[in-house]
Amino acid sequence: MKPTTPAEINDVVARFARIALKGVAQWINVEPLAGSKETECFDNVEKAIGAHGGKAIMGWIVWEKPGVWLEAEHHAVWAQSARSCDFGQVEERTLNA
Repeated sequence: MKPTTPAEINDVVARFARIALKGVAQWINVEPLAGSKETECFDNVEKAIGAHGGKAIMGWIVWEKPGVWLEAEHHAVWAQSARSCDFGQVEERTLNA
């Protein structure tokens, strides 16, 4: 089974985000953006800022191999006003801290 976004923000995931990442786990919606590339979050966010304004929010994406491990990868999402989204993943939503 390949790593995926955790199915839920349970106690283990929340604790991982708080202790290892010094953050709070939160869901971020994934939205398609013309020309975006999977796993190229930094380039995708830069393109979105150029096209739509907004800003980059730096943090971590959390991956899980259920029952085995959690890991975090440095990650960027795009934000404008109260809206945040992730342009470079294949999941429906990503877990970020």
